[in-house]
Amino acid sequence: MNILFFQYGDFAQAHASLAQGLPETYRDQARSVRLIEGLSDGAHVTVANFCDTPYDVALSPALRVIGLRVAETGQSDIAAIFAQAAPDRVICRSPNWRVLKQARREGIATLPCFASIFSRSGLQGFRTNRRFRHGLSGANVPCVANHSLNASRSLADVLGIAPERIVPWDWTRIPMSGGPKTAPADPLRPTAFYAGTLSESKGVGDCLKAVRLLKDRGIALTMSFAGTGPDGIETWQDRARTDGIADRVRFLGRVPQSDVRAGMRSHDLVVVPSRHDYAEGFPNTILEGLASASPVIVSDHPAFRGRLEPDRDCLVFRAGDAGALADCIDRAMRDRTLYETLSRTAGDSLERVHFGMDWGDLIATFLNDPHDEGGWVARNSLRALGG
Repeated sequence: MNILFFQYGDFAQAHASLAQGLPETYRDQARSVRLIEGLSDGAHVTVANFCDTPYDVALSPALRVIGLRVAETGQSDIAAIFAQAAPDRVICRSPNWRVLKQARREGIATLPCFASIFSRSGLQGFRTNRRFRHGLSGANVPCVANHSLNASRSLADVLGIAPERIVPWDWTRIPMSGGPKTAPADPLRPTAFYAGTLSESKGVGDCLKAVRLLKDRGIALTMSFAGTGPDGIETWQDRARTDGIADRVRFLGRVPQSDVRAGMRSHDLVVVPSRHDYAEGFPNTILEGLASASPVIVSDHPAFRGRLEPDRDCLVFRAGDAGALADCIDRAMRDRTLYETLSRTAGDSLERVHFGMDWGDLIATFLNDPHDEGGWVARNSLRALGG
């Protein structure tokens, strides 16, 4: 069997890091790499990943990795990779309509397995969605998988995919990092933690504004940021200096996943401030935040909406509104009962938001039954799960 993966990230780099014994940098990274590597024991596997540096390397006789720059990869490049890999199965882990078009054209069994919420966004968005709809409707696609509930619903609402063809998936369940926390003694000196890409659309700029607003109110919020971004850390450090809050923020860079979990636990609050224009499913940072038992503050991003109940599971603010974020932080710290309630119920909230088929099981099931002869799609569909 020949298996072709398309995905974002740098698989070769992740493979090398894990082989050296370095810790994973995001949840289930090691499991993902080992699952793909394990497939090469009985099949020929090609991983085409969209990353910063083009390359073509054989990690083993049966495992080849190709690095692509997404902006430089056209339909002819995709077709060339198909020709070289000669796949019997395609697993498309990133929304790329060119990949879906090529797979449909060649009639190759394909599992689209996304982690993105789809939206209607003007004429260009309409054209892109039409291309996705065409690529996902072929007989070569037994189902369309997406991460968690709201992203899966967007496939039906925006692309018109039938709910019985949509299979929600999720990562491995996360264990709690510890028991409930007591409210901090000093509400005027809170600490908050952010993990993810450093970008405006992820809400990092809104966090810096909230730090400044709270400083003006006499609240000395200290906030830590784990992650990197397209503009690097220096751009955000310069912005913090310009805003007069350089002593209130720490940019940690890329850190091991274990340090992210520890940081969430050691800080008073976890903030997930994504703006609406950032396309994502249900982010790991929410799950990891709940697992830390530190109260979580999230934006009203469409992917989160309806999954978490305000004041029971988390606090919610209007995306892009730094003042509303500052108010949530202030409220969480001043209301000791609220803080301790959110911490105490975090375990129940974590269990409640887990939704869908285990990712590893989804991949294995598709590879073994790519045409759904055993009816696994219906059993695990959005319709069957009541979504």
